[in-house]
Amino acid sequence: MRIAKIALVAVVALAAAVGGGWFWGASGRWACEARLDQAGIRAEWLDARGALLAARVDLFELNFGRAGASAERAGKALDALAGRLDEKGESADAAAVREAAAIAADARHMAGGLDQAANARLGEALAALDRVRSAAGK
Repeated sequence: MRIAKIALVAVVALAAAVGGGWFWGASGRWACEARLDQAGIRAEWLDARGALLAARVDLFELNFGRAGASAERAGKALDALAGRLDEKGESADAAAVREAAAIAADARHMAGGLDQAANARLGEALAALDRVRSAAGK
């Protein structure tokens, strides 16, 4: 009987130690996962912004083909960013990103028609993207 009590106390102590260790280790993990998610959103935001800026530079160089390709790359990055923001529940930011994607698509079509006004549309897309507060770190 005495051995059974000692074994029971040992099992309970071991379970408490394992549970406490798991909780202690997991407590910092949740904060790290949130920061990692925010860093991923920021990276996608920067990728989209970089593609929009590259498209504007291409238009300044009168390279309409490359400008269209850069605007298309920006559109894909913006769509991915909007989806990620929707998953996070930030619908206002996702709407601003979708607006920027629509403007970038319009600018891509304008660049395909050799229209220099595509540069102004890309500027509007950048302004819409800058309104995304959660990704911009504001």
